[in-house]
Amino acid sequence: MSKKGKHAAHEEHPDERWLLTYADMITLLMALFIVMFSISNVNKGKFNELSKSLNSAFNGPPVMSGGEAIKETGAESGVTTPAAAPPRPSLQQAFAPQSSGQASSAKEEQEDLKQLESMINNEARKEGIASKVSTQVAEDGLTVRVKTDGLLFDPGSAAIKPQARPLIGGLAQLLRADGRHAVMVSGHTDSQPISGQYPSNWELSTARASAVVRLLVTDKVSPARLTATGRAFYDPIAANATVAGRAANRRVELFLPRSQAAGSLSTTAADTESTEKTESSGHAETSTADHAETSTSDHAETSGETSEATPDTSKFTPVESDEVPSDSETATSAAGH
Repeated sequence: MSKKGKHAAHEEHPDERWLLTYADMITLLMALFIVMFSISNVNKGKFNELSKSLNSAFNGPPVMSGGEAIKETGAESGVTTPAAAPPRPSLQQAFAPQSSGQASSAKEEQEDLKQLESMINNEARKEGIASKVSTQVAEDGLTVRVKTDGLLFDPGSAAIKPQARPLIGGLAQLLRADGRHAVMVSGHTDSQPISGQYPSNWELSTARASAVVRLLVTDKVSPARLTATGRAFYDPIAANATVAGRAANRRVELFLPRSQAAGSLSTTAADTESTEKTESSGHAETSTADHAETSTSDHAETSGETSEATPDTSKFTPVESDEVPSDSETATSAAGH
């Protein structure tokens, strides 16, 4: 009976799950009141900042300069905006007008290159190898070409032959006297494959250029002015299909680039020619006007009333030209590759 009584007493409250829901609600209410109490203590400084921010966001801030606006949003006050980078010197030289001083310097450089070319040719004639050395002054600078066959190197070799040393020594002396131009030494070969010490024409051409540079340095040419490059057979001056063409392509070139733009020379020449034409035209117009006034005055005094009655129609007569334009012929030359 005791067990049955206990079981009956327990069945008086069969469903007690509502207690869980009640306990959760009480917990949430307690948390809500705690949060409300914590926010009831208002920080006046933060509240003012919040109020200003909201007012500025909805009403719009006053217009300010970019620098000041960035500073007020929290950027460092010491930050400075870097200035724009200046244009490259090459672009400035390309677009800037040539001054009279630059034109004069370019003219002097042209004369120096021409003089250096003449001295190199004289040195080659003195050594009896004028047929092996050729020079050219172009818009980019002075080029000196020295054939390698029978003068500088043996086939497939980069060792300078003894008979070439006087020529290299004479060139070194002239280059030391020049002193203002860089010297770019480049080696060139033909298109025939090689075998032996060098695996390809690239290595052979580079080794030959380097050998010439080393000899120039030995002869007291400043190493800072010298550059050695190998071009193999990719810059031919003649066709590699013939024996003569391949012999011409086997060479070493010394190139001295200009320090002043060659365009200054053409600009100066064009300005001089334009000035001469303007002066000639002005002189011709003045002479024509004076002659016309004199002729008109003499004719008016001589003809009297007759010239007034008879209109002068000569000025309305078209002038026929007896000159027949001639056709010009242009000749073009192409280098073999």
